[in-house]
Amino acid sequence: MSKSKRTVKKLLSTGNLIPKHSLKERYILICLPFDTIPFKIAQRVFFPLIDEHGIKVKAIIHQAFFPIIKNIDTNCFIPVLNSDIGRSLIPSENLAKEIFQYNYIAAADLNIDFNLTTAYCVHNSNAKLRIGFKSDYSDLCFNTQIDKKENDSIESGYIQIKSLITSLYRQTSENNT
Repeated sequence: MSKSKRTVKKLLSTGNLIPKHSLKERYILICLPFDTIPFKIAQRVFFPLIDEHGIKVKAIIHQAFFPIIKNIDTNCFIPVLNSDIGRSLIPSENLAKEIFQYNYIAAADLNIDFNLTTAYCVHNSNAKLRIGFKSDYSDLCFNTQIDKKENDSIESGYIQIKSLITSLYRQTSENNT
């Protein structure tokens, strides 16, 4: 990424202008990877969670992967078209409104390499737990960072993220019953 840390911080803070969630139900936000190989691994790890009854998930998915979700309840997905992402890589106002209308208790960016679009979504989700992979910019966006070690598989990082968010979701659900 060719942007300075200062520029990224400024772009991330533009989310303060977006009205936050209007729904009371609690959700998990999952930003699916924009790259093919990590997407396929994320699909294997996270799609059972997306399809699980009782856990409310909103998953941001890039248009390149729309054909893959045709047999899944598409109400769980928030589609991202190329036209929804401006030159600054920040989601359009309409996309941001769609994303931020939900009350997220956990948000995870599954892009292995820093992606300003999805990091912006996680950072501005207002979630208690904001997870992403460690990078030069991750301390600006995520309160929980997953190290991507060369000898670890992407899948092990995804399993760790899934465990963290489902644990928090179940704990929060038990406290509210």
